[in-house]
Amino acid sequence: MTARLCRSLNGQRDPVRPLKHHDGSYIYSASTRAELFADHLQTQFQPNPAKDPVRARRLETAAEDLMRQRIPAEEDPIYISPSAVFRAARSLKARKAPGPDGIPNLALRHLSKRMLASNGRVPRHGKGLRQSLARRATRKSEDSGTTTEP
Repeated sequence: MTARLCRSLNGQRDPVRPLKHHDGSYIYSASTRAELFADHLQTQFQPNPAKDPVRARRLETAAEDLMRQRIPAEEDPIYISPSAVFRAARSLKARKAPGPDGIPNLALRHLSKRMLASNGRVPRHGKGLRQSLARRATRKSEDSGTTTEP
């Protein structure tokens, strides 16, 4: 904020900040500074040279062999019945935030058993429901001054 105010009062542009070249000279032009910065990044992101190339190659081949192998299943797959999915969906609280899939809990509660069990898919229009639909509209009675639910 202060720098913007001073710049508007001063009326001058900020000075160009030079970069120092590896030979000690200063670089002011934007294109040369960009090239110097790109060269610097290229040297920084090169892999470190291996001290023992034979050991490094042996480790690379071992890692490649591990990546080619299939991962064995450590335990049996877990099967969940459609009724368990339906019970879990019915127990969701309507006013809570949706999960990482973006489907509101209210939409999950109103889906049928068949829809919840079919491939785990929710129709597109179910994702667009707003959380505010879960709230009940309350209105103030004009004569009594109390809140009633319709």
